[in-house]
Amino acid sequence: MIETSAFQSLKLDLVAVLGLSKDALHPPVGRRRLLAVSGLWRRPLRSPWPSG
Repeated sequence: MIETSAFQSLKLDLVAVLGLSKDALHPPVGRRRLLAVSGLWRRPLRSPWPSG
């Protein structure tokens, strides 16, 4: 039997708690990642490479 990773378990827990599909979680997670990385790297969001 294949074990579920900790990350996969977290995603499944979020799906269960929020009542959303995994596909519906991608946009808000992506936006938060973009904001976090651009803030950490001190790049403006209007930069062509905010996360690079």
